[in-house]
Amino acid sequence: MIARIAVEVVLGLITFFAGGLFWQLRKRARFLAEAIRSQPLLDQFISRETLESASPMVTPFAEKQLTYALNVQYVVDADAASQRRTMFMLIFVLVAALVGSDFLGIVYLAINIVVFFISASSPISPSARSNALQHILALALILHRWRTENPRECDEWVARVPSLAPIYNAVRVIQ
Repeated sequence: MIARIAVEVVLGLITFFAGGLFWQLRKRARFLAEAIRSQPLLDQFISRETLESASPMVTPFAEKQLTYALNVQYVVDADAASQRRTMFMLIFVLVAALVGSDFLGIVYLAINIVVFFISASSPISPSARSNALQHILALALILHRWRTENPRECDEWVARVPSLAPIYNAVRVIQ
């Protein structure tokens, strides 16, 4: 009996921490979607200073490879892939913890399910928020460099990708 409780405590901790990260990824995705559509937030966040002092992790994405349009696609694909991989690993860990608690008994499984949903109660973490803003900064930096190099081409391309219009509007204001 004590061994079962000890195992459940460990499984509960695993569920709580993996569940917390799972929910942070979901909250990050929601924050990113809202931030990209929020012109006031973008206007406040994207400035000449933020673009000039961008993180070394962001600036390589803004170096023109073949075309800036491909750079935008690389940034979007890299972000989606990293989020997908992390989500897959977390789901694997959560399923393993829930299966393990099911072997201990239905009561233990119910406890772990409750722990999983309790782990959703925290607000978005500063690191998840910062990560989403770094993604936006990478896109803004690419659009800024593209617009500096060839404004007509950049204007035409962004007109065909309306989801980037708010970021582009913030970039255009500072030029």
